[in-house]
Amino acid sequence: MRYLVFLILIAIVVVWLVQRTHDDKEAEDAGKKESLHDQIHQVTDYTTGKTQTNILIDQTVNIRKLEIQNAVKLFEGMNARAPRSLGELTEEGLLGEEQKYIRYGNVKYEIESGQTPDGRFFIRGPGKDRVKGTKDDWEFVL
Repeated sequence: MRYLVFLILIAIVVVWLVQRTHDDKEAEDAGKKESLHDQIHQVTDYTTGKTQTNILIDQTVNIRKLEIQNAVKLFEGMNARAPRSLGELTEEGLLGEEQKYIRYGNVKYEIESGQTPDGRFFIRGPGKDRVKGTKDDWEFVL
């Protein structure tokens, strides 16, 4: 009789271990099946509808704009006119060489610059699609 109870207990433990192994494998497989759609939802700010990548791009553009804007103000204060290009700001030592570019991931794009017909300084660069000359390009007149 004791032998029979012992065998039943062993059978229960074996079944429990097999079931637990099976459940762990299913949970692991379910974790691997996370789709791109699920990953995008994890990094989306639902108040603005923007992903973290879009927010990062916007912040990068805004930071670069502020850096250039400060350099332009200093230049205008020293020379009583707007600069002709970012190169002129670099030559004056008001802007670093790297600040003439904007980085999206591993690729850097040169920021276009110049003067408007009325003599104000402008900067322009590619938008989120990273292609110049499309609707999402950004431009600031400083």
